Amino acid sequence: MKNKYQRLSKEEQKQARLDFKSSEENHNKLYERLTRVRAIGMFGILYSILSFFYDFYSQAEIYIFIIDGFLLIFCLIFIIKATELRNRQVNQFLIKQMTKNDENKSKTKKKSKKKEM
Repeated sequence: MKNKYQRLSKEEQKQARLDFKSSEENHNKLYERLTRVRAIGMFGILYSILSFFYDFYSQAEIYIFIIDGFLLIFCLIFIIKATELRNRQVNQFLIKQMTKNDENKSKTKKKSKKKEM
């Protein structure tokens, strides 16, 4: 099932991430940490691929290839989970923001009805 964040267009997703990052709550630190985890994961993937090539040309033992494979797998898991966590947090932020907007609209409607009477 798609969530609110996944239904947005690319531009709206980018704007939602920026709103999440710049909100008054402490989301900036979480966003930076998740970005750092993703960067470390990308570096690990690059390192494992380069290690595969180096080990292949230096005719290394099989256990070294296995270690490189584990590094690649764990770095992929890091990137996937960090991205999922970021998307989940942004989605929760959007839902909270949407409910706040709905509450504000209902309050203004009640006030306008009272003024009419």
